[in-house]
Amino acid sequence: MITTLSNFIGYVCPVCMSGIGQEVGIFRIPKKEPLVLSCKEKSCKEDVVRITQTPKGYRVEVFCVLCREMHAFDVKKSIFWQDRLYKLCCPNTDIEILFLGEKEQVIDAMHEQEALFRDFSDNMAIEQELSILFEIVTAINEKAKNCAISCNCGSEDIMVNVEDVGITLTCKTCGSEQFYGANRQDLESILNVSTIVLHK
Repeated sequence: MITTLSNFIGYVCPVCMSGIGQEVGIFRIPKKEPLVLSCKEKSCKEDVVRITQTPKGYRVEVFCVLCREMHAFDVKKSIFWQDRLYKLCCPNTDIEILFLGEKEQVIDAMHEQEALFRDFSDNMAIEQELSILFEIVTAINEKAKNCAISCNCGSEDIMVNVEDVGITLTCKTCGSEQFYGANRQDLESILNVSTIVLHK
């Protein structure tokens, strides 16, 4: 049974991790084209939710923060247009990714989930940096074994210092340095050359 003609939808943008809430009315959803809900941050505007009418209700597609892909849900009209809090969960992790219902309930639930996703995103970024750092260390060690690291002063006595943010190569003779950050671009710059030569 339909108990309301408008509802509040809350979701978290998978790009900027902002919590977004929008009021959606029953007559706002087109019969043929999907209703697209985007991030409201001016610097983002990422499309996050698509709602399409179906014979029995709505197909709701949500871009998942965790899986980095769209998940689709079939929701009956009687559930979509009710005043109780309704949640859509990621099918792979069972974590809530969209909230539907009264504004205050949705906002409260969304704030909790927004904090969870930010922590998850920070942890994922740290893991990615460590993975790249490991690849950089491996590539540097391989070049050192092949005597492919030197300084333009003529010395091959190079010290390697590994830190959380990257790797610094230092010539023990003249003090020249080369820093490689824990990012994909610096990793590619190492892999794409046969030798590394330090310069002042």
